[in-house]
Amino acid sequence: MGNVLGERLREARERRGWRPEDVAVALRRSASAIVAYEHGSRVPRADVLAQLAQVLGVSADWLLGLDAYSSPYVRAAQTRLEQRHQEGS
Repeated sequence: MGNVLGERLREARERRGWRPEDVAVALRRSASAIVAYEHGSRVPRADVLAQLAQVLGVSADWLLGLDAYSSPYVRAAQTRLEQRHQEGS
């Protein structure tokens, strides 16, 4: 298994069109720390992980690879689609 946290952190950051420096400013961290999280050479503390998720608009579970959906809204939409599909079958 690769660096799921780093890959998803980068994905969420890029979706917003942000650079590591932008995330760093939002979290009052260094850009090198953000890059280190993305590369897997550092792991954020739990409080920093929660801040990253909040700033990037995703769930911490998604960042950690524990959830396939980036937010509760995406999960709810997928559930509704699956229910509609089952009703139509």
